Formats: sequence, C-alpha cells, structure tokens
Amino acid sequence: MRFAGQTSRYPSSLLIVWSAFFCGLQSCTYNPLIQREQMVLVSEAEMEALGATSWSDHKQITPQSANIAHLIWARQISDRLLVAMGENPADWEIAVFEDSTINAFAMPGRKIGLNSAMVELCLSDDELASVIGHEIAHLELRHASERVSQDLAARGLTGLAGSGDAGAARLFGIGATLGVLLPYSRQHEFEADRLALHYMADAGYDPMAAADLWSRMAAQEDRGRTPVFLSTHPADTERVAAIRREAKRLKEAGP
Repeated sequence: MRFAGQTSRYPSSLLIVWSAFFCGLQSCTYNPLIQREQMVLVSEAEMEALGATSWSDHKQITPQSANIAHLIWARQISDRLLVAMGENPADWEIAVFEDSTINAFAMPGRKIGLNSAMVELCLSDDELASVIGHEIAHLELRHASERVSQDLAARGLTGLAGSGDAGAARLFGIGATLGVLLPYSRQHEFEADRLALHYMADAGYDPMAAADLWSRMAAQEDRGRTPVFLSTHPADTERVAAIRREAKRLKEAGP
C-alpha cells in the first residue's frame, strides 16, 4: 500500500517497455503464489534496509497508540495468521499508531502498521485478520520490491541492483517516492486480496468478513469520510465481488 497523495509519474507503457527489456536480461523470477513473472532489480537486503529506515522515521513522527488492548488484539491476530503460514511471529513487528485516518500499511523487513482508526473500525477478529492478512500478503508477494524495480527501471537507475552498500545508499538517495511509499498497482491489490483470504481460511478466520469490511469502508466514504485505506486500495463493486467469490469458494472447499 502507499501513503496518501502519492502517484507514479511514469506512464504504464514506459514501465512495460522497461519490464520487458529487463525480463529479457533474466531479472525476472517466477512467483508460484501468483503464477506470473516478477521483475525484481533490488535485493531483499536493500529493501529491508529501506523498510527499517522508513519504519523508524514513521515511529518518530507518529505516536504509537496508548490503547494497549488494541496492540494486544492486533498482535494476537497477526500471530495466529503467521503461525498458520509457518512463520515465526517473533520475526515480525506489529504496531498500532494513534491516527484518526482509516489506514494500514506494510514495510519490508516484516513490519505491519495499523492506525488506531482502522482497528476501531473492525468489528471482529475476522475483519481485523482481513486487514493484517492483506498487508502480510503484500510483503510475501514482494510487491514493494517489484514496484521499486519498475520505478528504478523507468528512471534508468539499473546499476543499483546487486551493488551492495553503495547501491543501498543510492537507493535511499532517490527519495521518499520509492520503497514502501510507492503506490501498488490494481493487480497487486487483487493479488494481496486473494492471498489474504487464503491466510484467513488457513488460520480459521472467516474470509467473507473481508468483503463485509470493505463494504463498510465504502459506506464511510459515502458519508464524506474517505478512509486513506480506500484512497490507496480502490474498493469498487468489482473488487468486493471478487473477494466474495473467492471467500465463498474457500468456504465451500472446507478445511
């Protein structure tokens, strides 16, 4: 996901040209979770370093919530999802920030942030699991790495890939429009939606709750309060319908 107000300055056609060129140079890898090739020019170490810096900066400017119950709730939900995935929850950092905007985000390096307004909007464990699962899915699918790589390719800064500490330093120098702050594509959002539903089902949560939450967020927008989460994750009828279809399929398939 991205922070509000940020957009890509490069036309999709240019990104496609660059993507095709670099895939030809074997910078693409096949991701079986989404059954497609991903262009990744930036190492995991570079992305984790960028994520750590961005996470630290965000914690300095945004106070964490004093509501310990919210943090405990978020931690319990995330731990259950992560264990079902085969992950060690101790490797992940979860934080709830005191912020009245309805938003959540993920940063490379296994970091998940939730605004207090988002936690308050969730009416059940299942709904909160849908939010956390969606952000975990973005990280597991390496969407941030892919988006950064597309932007680097468009800028012609391909020398960063595999260039060690110097490359990481240059990556930081590009500015705040890179890394975790870049907007994900519509395809990324649909992919994260779908994988999050599978995480929920595996952990024993009701996947249908995701559609209920998205619909309620859309209702918030109709009443004049636009959730930031929706500004970066367009919750149109097509998307909600896709979530309902996949949730229904998972429920019918059973454990």
